[in-house]
Amino acid sequence: GENLDFALKIHADMLFRSNFPAAEMDKERQAILEEINISEDRPFSTAYRSSLSALYGKHPYSKNVLGTKENVSSIPRDSIYAYYKRYYAPNNMTMVIVGDVAPESTMELVKQYFGGFPEGTVPKDNYAEPPKRGEVVAQEIKKDVGQAYLMMSTIGPDIASSDQFTCDIMAALLGTGESSRLFKKLKDELGLVYSVGFSFYTSKYEGMLFSFATLDPSNLASVEETINEVLNEVRENGFTEQELQKAKNDIKTNHYTSLERGLDLKTGKQLWSYDPEVPREWG
Repeated sequence: GENLDFALKIHADMLFRSNFPAAEMDKERQAILEEINISEDRPFSTAYRSSLSALYGKHPYSKNVLGTKENVSSIPRDSIYAYYKRYYAPNNMTMVIVGDVAPESTMELVKQYFGGFPEGTVPKDNYAEPPKRGEVVAQEIKKDVGQAYLMMSTIGPDIASSDQFTCDIMAALLGTGESSRLFKKLKDELGLVYSVGFSFYTSKYEGMLFSFATLDPSNLASVEETINEVLNEVRENGFTEQELQKAKNDIKTNHYTSLERGLDLKTGKQLWSYDPEVPREWG
Protein backbone atom coordinates (compact mmCIF):
# COMPACT_ATOMS: atom_id res chain seq x y z
CA GLY A 1 0.00 0.00 0.00
CA GLU A 2 2.98 2.40 -0.16
CA ASN A 3 1.78 3.92 -3.45
CA LEU A 4 -1.89 4.07 -2.46
CA ASP A 5 -1.90 7.82 -1.84
CA PHE A 6 -0.51 8.54 -5.30
CA ALA A 7 -2.80 5.97 -6.95
CA LEU A 8 -5.94 7.44 -5.39
CA LYS A 9 -4.89 10.98 -6.31
CA ILE A 10 -4.39 9.99 -9.96
CA HIS A 11 -7.59 7.95 -9.97
CA ALA A 12 -9.66 10.87 -8.69
CA ASP A 13 -8.10 13.21 -11.25
CA MET A 14 -8.90 10.77 -14.04
CA LEU A 15 -12.48 10.20 -12.89
CA PHE A 16 -13.54 13.77 -12.25
CA ARG A 17 -11.22 16.10 -14.19
CA SER A 18 -11.02 14.49 -17.61
CA ASN A 19 -11.69 16.93 -20.45
CA PHE A 20 -12.26 14.54 -23.40
CA PRO A 21 -10.23 16.28 -26.19
CA ALA A 22 -12.01 16.03 -29.53
CA ALA A 23 -9.03 14.40 -31.24
CA GLU A 24 -8.80 11.69 -28.57
CA MET A 25 -12.54 11.18 -28.75
CA ASP A 26 -12.27 10.50 -32.47
CA LYS A 27 -9.54 7.91 -31.84
CA GLU A 28 -11.71 6.17 -29.27
CA ARG A 29 -14.69 6.37 -31.59
CA GLN A 30 -12.73 4.47 -34.24
CA ALA A 31 -11.60 1.91 -31.67
CA ILE A 32 -15.20 1.22 -30.62
CA LEU A 33 -16.32 0.94 -34.24
CA GLU A 34 -13.61 -1.66 -34.75
CA GLU A 35 -14.82 -3.52 -31.65
CA ILE A 36 -18.31 -3.59 -33.13
CA ASN A 37 -16.93 -4.95 -36.42
CA ILE A 38 -15.01 -7.68 -34.60
CA SER A 39 -18.06 -8.59 -32.54
CA GLU A 40 -20.23 -8.81 -35.66
CA ASP A 41 -17.71 -11.20 -37.21
CA ARG A 42 -18.08 -13.62 -34.30
CA PRO A 43 -20.95 -16.03 -34.94
CA PHE A 44 -21.55 -16.69 -31.25
CA SER A 45 -21.70 -12.97 -30.47
CA THR A 46 -24.19 -12.47 -33.30
CA ALA A 47 -26.37 -15.31 -32.02
CA TYR A 48 -26.13 -14.02 -28.46
CA ARG A 49 -27.15 -10.45 -29.36
CA SER A 50 -30.00 -11.72 -31.52
CA SER A 51 -31.26 -13.87 -28.63
CA LEU A 52 -31.12 -10.92 -26.23
CA SER A 53 -33.14 -8.78 -28.62
CA ALA A 54 -35.79 -11.46 -29.13
CA LEU A 55 -36.04 -12.38 -25.44
CA TYR A 56 -36.04 -8.98 -23.79
CA GLY A 57 -37.90 -6.65 -26.16
CA LYS A 58 -37.79 -3.15 -24.59
CA HIS A 59 -35.99 -4.44 -21.48
CA PRO A 60 -32.54 -2.79 -21.03
CA TYR A 61 -30.78 -6.12 -21.52
CA SER A 62 -31.84 -6.16 -25.17
CA LYS A 63 -29.37 -3.37 -25.95
CA ASN A 64 -25.84 -3.96 -27.23
CA VAL A 65 -23.40 -2.50 -24.69
CA LEU A 66 -21.10 -1.40 -27.54
CA GLY A 67 -23.88 0.66 -29.08
CA THR A 68 -24.66 0.90 -32.78
CA LYS A 69 -22.34 2.08 -35.54
CA GLU A 70 -24.74 4.93 -36.30
CA ASN A 71 -24.79 6.23 -32.72
CA VAL A 72 -21.06 5.81 -32.13
CA SER A 73 -20.27 7.61 -35.40
CA SER A 74 -22.63 10.52 -34.89
CA ILE A 75 -22.84 11.31 -31.17
CA PRO A 76 -21.17 14.70 -30.53
CA ARG A 77 -18.26 15.08 -28.15
CA ASP A 78 -20.23 17.69 -26.17
CA SER A 79 -23.09 15.26 -25.56
CA ILE A 80 -20.70 12.64 -24.17
CA TYR A 81 -18.97 15.23 -21.99
CA ALA A 82 -22.33 16.48 -20.65
CA TYR A 83 -23.30 12.91 -19.76
CA TYR A 84 -19.97 12.42 -18.03
CA LYS A 85 -20.36 15.58 -15.93
CA ARG A 86 -23.96 14.73 -15.06
CA TYR A 87 -23.52 11.16 -13.87
CA TYR A 88 -19.83 10.53 -13.05
CA ALA A 89 -19.94 11.55 -9.41
CA PRO A 90 -19.06 9.83 -6.10
CA ASN A 91 -22.72 9.19 -5.19
CA ASN A 92 -23.06 7.08 -8.35
CA MET A 93 -19.89 5.04 -7.72
CA THR A 94 -18.62 2.21 -5.58
CA MET A 95 -14.93 2.07 -4.72
CA VAL A 96 -13.32 -1.28 -3.97
CA ILE A 97 -9.71 -1.51 -2.75
CA VAL A 98 -8.08 -4.91 -2.37
CA GLY A 99 -4.61 -5.51 -0.97
CA ASP A 100 -2.25 -4.83 1.88
CA VAL A 101 -3.86 -1.61 3.14
CA ALA A 102 -4.96 -0.27 6.52
CA PRO A 103 -8.74 0.28 6.40
CA GLU A 104 -8.87 3.39 8.61
CA SER A 105 -6.10 5.37 6.91
CA THR A 106 -7.29 4.20 3.50
CA MET A 107 -10.78 5.55 4.20
CA GLU A 108 -9.28 8.90 5.13
CA LEU A 109 -7.43 9.01 1.82
CA VAL A 110 -10.61 8.16 -0.06
CA LYS A 111 -12.43 10.99 1.70
CA GLN A 112 -9.55 13.34 0.98
CA TYR A 113 -9.44 12.69 -2.76
CA PHE A 114 -13.07 11.82 -3.52
CA GLY A 115 -15.09 13.63 -0.87
CA GLY A 116 -14.91 17.16 -2.27
CA PHE A 117 -16.74 16.58 -5.55
CA PRO A 118 -20.43 17.49 -5.93
CA GLU A 119 -23.16 14.90 -6.20
CA GLY A 120 -24.31 13.90 -9.65
CA THR A 121 -27.73 13.12 -11.06
CA VAL A 122 -28.92 9.66 -10.06
CA PRO A 123 -29.67 7.68 -13.25
CA LYS A 124 -33.27 6.67 -13.82
CA ASP A 125 -34.13 2.99 -13.82
CA ASN A 126 -35.41 2.22 -17.32
CA TYR A 127 -36.62 -1.26 -16.44
CA ALA A 128 -39.26 -2.78 -18.70
CA GLU A 129 -40.67 -6.26 -18.13
CA PRO A 130 -39.56 -8.82 -20.73
CA PRO A 131 -42.34 -9.83 -23.13
CA LYS A 132 -44.43 -12.88 -22.26
CA ARG A 133 -44.24 -15.61 -24.89
CA GLY A 134 -46.60 -18.51 -25.43
CA GLU A 135 -44.61 -20.11 -28.22
CA VAL A 136 -41.05 -20.61 -29.42
CA VAL A 137 -39.61 -17.82 -31.54
CA ALA A 138 -37.06 -19.10 -34.07
CA GLN A 139 -34.40 -16.96 -35.76
CA GLU A 140 -32.02 -17.98 -38.52
CA ILE A 141 -29.00 -15.83 -39.37
CA LYS A 142 -27.03 -16.61 -42.51
CA LYS A 143 -23.24 -16.29 -42.27
CA ASP A 144 -20.41 -17.58 -44.42
CA VAL A 145 -18.86 -19.85 -41.79
CA GLY A 146 -17.93 -23.50 -41.81
CA GLN A 147 -20.24 -24.71 -39.05
CA ALA A 148 -23.57 -23.96 -37.42
CA TYR A 149 -23.99 -22.18 -34.08
CA LEU A 150 -27.17 -23.08 -32.19
CA MET A 151 -28.48 -21.12 -29.22
CA MET A 152 -31.67 -21.94 -27.30
CA SER A 153 -32.59 -19.46 -24.59
CA THR A 154 -35.25 -18.37 -22.12
CA ILE A 155 -35.74 -15.90 -19.29
CA GLY A 156 -34.52 -16.93 -15.83
CA PRO A 157 -34.76 -15.46 -12.30
CA ASP A 158 -33.32 -12.16 -11.13
CA ILE A 159 -30.66 -11.65 -8.47
CA ALA A 160 -33.25 -11.24 -5.70
CA SER A 161 -34.62 -14.73 -6.29
CA SER A 162 -33.27 -17.75 -4.45
CA ASP A 163 -33.82 -19.66 -7.69
CA GLN A 164 -30.63 -18.08 -9.03
CA PHE A 165 -28.62 -20.62 -7.02
CA THR A 166 -30.69 -23.48 -8.38
CA CYS A 167 -30.01 -22.21 -11.89
CA ASP A 168 -26.27 -22.02 -11.21
CA ILE A 169 -26.20 -25.66 -10.15
CA MET A 170 -28.48 -26.73 -12.99
CA ALA A 171 -26.29 -24.96 -15.54
CA ALA A 172 -23.22 -26.74 -14.20
CA LEU A 173 -24.91 -30.11 -14.35
CA LEU A 174 -26.35 -29.61 -17.81
CA GLY A 175 -23.50 -27.99 -19.64
CA THR A 176 -20.24 -27.41 -17.78
CA GLY A 177 -17.44 -29.85 -18.51
CA GLU A 178 -17.23 -33.28 -20.04
CA SER A 179 -19.29 -34.91 -17.28
CA SER A 180 -22.32 -32.69 -17.96
CA ARG A 181 -25.55 -34.18 -19.28
CA LEU A 182 -25.49 -32.36 -22.62
CA PHE A 183 -21.83 -33.09 -23.33
CA LYS A 184 -22.16 -36.78 -22.56
CA LYS A 185 -25.31 -37.17 -24.66
CA LEU A 186 -24.58 -34.96 -27.67
CA LYS A 187 -20.79 -35.21 -27.90
CA ASP A 188 -19.75 -38.52 -26.37
CA GLU A 189 -22.76 -40.74 -27.07
CA LEU A 190 -24.20 -39.37 -30.33
CA GLY A 191 -21.30 -37.37 -31.78
CA LEU A 192 -23.67 -34.70 -33.06
CA VAL A 193 -21.76 -31.59 -31.92
CA TYR A 194 -18.27 -30.13 -31.83
CA SER A 195 -19.01 -28.39 -28.55
CA VAL A 196 -22.03 -27.90 -26.30
CA GLY A 197 -22.83 -26.12 -23.06
CA PHE A 198 -25.45 -24.53 -20.87
CA SER A 199 -25.22 -21.24 -18.95
CA PHE A 200 -27.12 -18.94 -16.63
CA TYR A 201 -26.11 -15.30 -16.20
CA THR A 202 -27.05 -13.96 -12.78
CA SER A 203 -28.24 -10.40 -13.31
CA LYS A 204 -29.91 -7.58 -11.39
CA TYR A 205 -33.05 -8.17 -13.40
CA GLU A 206 -34.16 -11.37 -15.11
CA GLY A 207 -31.11 -13.29 -16.29
CA MET A 208 -30.88 -15.51 -19.33
CA LEU A 209 -30.75 -19.30 -19.35
CA PHE A 210 -29.35 -20.69 -22.56
CA SER A 211 -27.96 -23.77 -24.21
CA PHE A 212 -25.49 -23.49 -27.05
CA ALA A 213 -23.72 -25.80 -29.46
CA THR A 214 -21.41 -25.78 -32.48
CA LEU A 215 -22.18 -28.44 -35.05
CA ASP A 216 -22.45 -29.45 -38.66
CA PRO A 217 -25.47 -27.70 -40.21
CA SER A 218 -26.94 -31.05 -41.23
CA ASN A 219 -27.34 -31.96 -37.54
CA LEU A 220 -29.33 -28.88 -36.49
CA ALA A 221 -32.72 -30.56 -36.17
CA SER A 222 -31.30 -33.59 -34.35
CA VAL A 223 -29.32 -31.47 -31.91
CA GLU A 224 -32.28 -29.21 -31.08
CA GLU A 225 -34.48 -32.25 -30.52
CA THR A 226 -31.88 -33.97 -28.33
CA ILE A 227 -31.30 -30.88 -26.19
CA ASN A 228 -35.04 -30.71 -25.56
CA GLU A 229 -35.06 -34.41 -24.66
CA VAL A 230 -32.27 -33.90 -22.11
CA LEU A 231 -34.06 -30.89 -20.60
CA ASN A 232 -37.35 -32.78 -20.39
CA GLU A 233 -35.61 -35.73 -18.76
CA VAL A 234 -34.18 -33.45 -16.09
CA ARG A 235 -37.51 -31.70 -15.59
CA GLU A 236 -39.27 -35.04 -15.03
CA ASN A 237 -36.63 -36.94 -13.04
CA GLY A 238 -34.13 -34.37 -11.75
CA PHE A 239 -30.46 -35.10 -11.07
CA THR A 240 -28.80 -37.79 -9.00
CA GLU A 241 -27.49 -36.99 -5.55
CA GLN A 242 -23.98 -37.71 -6.78
CA GLU A 243 -24.34 -35.20 -9.63
CA LEU A 244 -25.68 -32.53 -7.29
CA GLN A 245 -22.85 -32.95 -4.82
CA LYS A 246 -20.20 -32.80 -7.55
CA ALA A 247 -21.67 -29.60 -8.99
CA LYS A 248 -21.86 -27.95 -5.57
CA ASN A 249 -18.25 -28.90 -4.82
CA ASP A 250 -17.09 -27.54 -8.19
CA ILE A 251 -18.88 -24.23 -7.65
CA LYS A 252 -17.49 -23.84 -4.14
CA THR A 253 -13.97 -24.70 -5.32
CA ASN A 254 -14.15 -22.06 -8.05
CA HIS A 255 -15.50 -19.52 -5.56
CA TYR A 256 -12.71 -20.10 -3.04
CA THR A 257 -10.11 -20.02 -5.80
CA SER A 258 -11.44 -16.66 -6.97
CA LEU A 259 -10.96 -15.24 -3.45
CA GLU A 260 -7.21 -15.70 -3.88
CA ARG A 261 -7.15 -13.38 -6.91
CA GLY A 262 -7.26 -9.68 -6.14
CA LEU A 263 -8.84 -8.74 -9.48
CA ASP A 264 -11.69 -11.19 -8.95
CA LEU A 265 -12.30 -9.79 -5.48
CA LYS A 266 -12.37 -6.27 -6.87
CA THR A 267 -14.77 -7.03 -9.70
CA GLY A 268 -16.92 -9.51 -7.78
CA LYS A 269 -16.10 -12.09 -10.44
CA GLN A 270 -17.50 -15.54 -9.75
CA LEU A 271 -17.81 -18.75 -11.70
CA TRP A 272 -20.97 -17.54 -13.41
CA SER A 273 -19.97 -13.97 -14.16
CA TYR A 274 -21.53 -12.17 -17.13
CA ASP A 275 -19.46 -12.09 -20.29
CA PRO A 276 -21.21 -11.84 -23.66
CA GLU A 277 -18.12 -13.18 -25.44
CA VAL A 278 -18.04 -16.47 -23.48
CA PRO A 279 -17.16 -19.04 -24.66
CA ARG A 280 -14.34 -17.50 -26.69
CA GLU A 281 -13.66 -20.65 -28.70
CA TRP A 282 -17.00 -20.29 -30.45
CA GLY A 283 -16.30 -16.77 -31.66
